[in-house]
Amino acid sequence: MKKSYWTALVLILSVFASSCKKSHESTTNPNNGNPVGQTTGYRVEGIKDIYVINDADNNICKLNLSVNDTAKMPENIKLALEGWPDACYGYLSTDSANGNYTTTLTVNNSGASPGVYPIRLNCTGSLSGKISYTFNLNILSTTDDANFFLGTGAGTRGTQHLLPYTDYITKGDTAGKIIFSNFSGLGISIYANISGDAKKQVAPMKIPLQTIDNKKYFGDGWVASGKITHDKTSFLYYNYSVVSSTGDTTSEYVEMTITH
Repeated sequence: MKKSYWTALVLILSVFASSCKKSHESTTNPNNGNPVGQTTGYRVEGIKDIYVINDADNNICKLNLSVNDTAKMPENIKLALEGWPDACYGYLSTDSANGNYTTTLTVNNSGASPGVYPIRLNCTGSLSGKISYTFNLNILSTTDDANFFLGTGAGTRGTQHLLPYTDYITKGDTAGKIIFSNFSGLGISIYANISGDAKKQVAPMKIPLQTIDNKKYFGDGWVASGKITHDKTSFLYYNYSVVSSTGDTTSEYVEMTITH
């Protein structure tokens, strides 16, 4: 079902008032490709690449980790981080405990140079020894508006906010281009282009015609960055249509909040 842009704008502004999430977990596969079957009696899960924008409204990100004492000895498990660039640091809410525990990694960027920095999480078990995990810290520039919309998206479809789903928005190969890895909860990748100055105002988003499995997808919508919401979240709304191989057309719209 399509809605007018005025209706879309009202929906955007209403969501701003209720958005309160502040963390951004990355868009990579679980545990970032690190081993989960190592010989130690414990493992750390939830490790992912993380992203921080060089911007005062988007300079903090969080990653939730769990330490699992798989051998159930129990043993004391200590965590330590290394590899931070200048003007950026991270700390763990808990860095040592016996047995299973959870911890939150908070990263605060105060002006590190844009780039990709490998961070190492060093773990020491009092009984079963040491192991290290790695993930990438991505410091993003503010020159590309797409950077304000990368992260984990919580989306719903239609007027009744049905079928809540999770999407992962990544950077495209050109400025302003973003990629939905689970577009509308359909399990397909679709790209969109953001135009205008999303740092200062609600900006338009276009979904160019794309053909996947003999179906054509296209649409448009609006985006608003954390610079507008003054929160660590961004919001987007889009209408889209699908044309089947037989020519039948269906339409839907999506609302989504993206955490950073």
